[in-house]
Amino acid sequence: MEQIRDLIKEGKLKPGDKLPPEQVLAEKFGTSRPSVREALSALEILGITESRGGKGNFIKDTPRSLLYEQEVMELEEEESPFELLEARKAVEIEIADL
Repeated sequence: MEQIRDLIKEGKLKPGDKLPPEQVLAEKFGTSRPSVREALSALEILGITESRGGKGNFIKDTPRSLLYEQEVMELEEEESPFELLEARKAVEIEIADL
């Protein structure tokens, strides 16, 4: 899930882009198809991708703040003040752009 989110943040995947098939993603990221399927489901639940029955998975026009939400939650678990500050800066910059 992180790798796909990173590709979106880097601008390599844009809204409307079709994701490669699960098998291709599994090979690219060195993981199994079930792991890819689980990641795609999580991304869809977060509103980052959408599955169009029989046509594939597509990137939605998602507010950039959603792309950082999971990272912020992970950082909070680690409780590193520096990392929390960096995440806060990233989120605040995106919010200010709205």
